[in-house]
Amino acid sequence: MKKFALLAMLLQTATIPLQAQQPSSPKTLSIEQLLGRWQLQGMEEFGVFTPVTEARAQDQLHLLAEGSYFLRWEGKEQRGTFRLSPQTRQLSFTDAASKKTITYTVKKVTDSTLVLEYQTPDLVRTRYRFLSLGRE
Repeated sequence: MKKFALLAMLLQTATIPLQAQQPSSPKTLSIEQLLGRWQLQGMEEFGVFTPVTEARAQDQLHLLAEGSYFLRWEGKEQRGTFRLSPQTRQLSFTDAASKKTITYTVKKVTDSTLVLEYQTPDLVRTRYRFLSLGRE
């Protein structure tokens, strides 16, 4: 019985450092962090980053303070509204013309970089990397 109690005590003290190293939940986002013009730099699928081609060199995302957006994607322009869920880091875009909504997860945002991830219905995840062209 003493061996069991000693073993249990050792295991318990061994897990204390592991619990302390657990990452904290990600910081919540604010819309102010996302506002501005963003230029697409490339896409990442299955861990492989591919820079934009010349055909997509003009792809941009412009997020405005009133909750509207402008998107130039593969040569087509789109406008609509966006909504951010700060706790889940979900950024949803609703196209004004088609009323369709697409949701991305904000993976990273700094003063110069924005990384959005989209997951298709068949669970393929694509990350889009943007560089800042200026803030609102």
